[in-house]
Amino acid sequence: MASASAIRDGCITNLLAASVIGPGQVSPNYAVMESTSACCGVVNVTGFISEAMTFGNNREGTATIFVELKLKDTGDPVTLVANVPGFIDRVITSLESDDTLQGTVKAIERIEVSWDPHIVETLGSVSWLPVDMLVTAQRF
Repeated sequence: MASASAIRDGCITNLLAASVIGPGQVSPNYAVMESTSACCGVVNVTGFISEAMTFGNNREGTATIFVELKLKDTGDPVTLVANVPGFIDRVITSLESDDTLQGTVKAIERIEVSWDPHIVETLGSVSWLPVDMLVTAQRF
């Protein structure tokens, strides 16, 4: 059975390998936002639904993972918001290039991405744009 953390890690590895955020890093840890001045991202699981087709030893079914991706603002929030549609295209293309998410699921069935361009969050001197992703996949 694919766990939420394994699927999250598969997403991070995929986004890093494809250099989706450019030279920046992708991490489940917020420290990346403080350690680099480049654009970077933080990936966190905000929900997980596991639906089994059968019960017992055969645990095939679907997993729906809710992921929040926070994109760091590199000093120009207007440019950050303007670049999000192209960034989202690269995220989807990257995830579709390995629909097993590094072998954590059988195959991705659906990817949904949404964001509100009017919301940019700030903590201390770091600002980021939250992007919500919903990934539904067949699991082992």
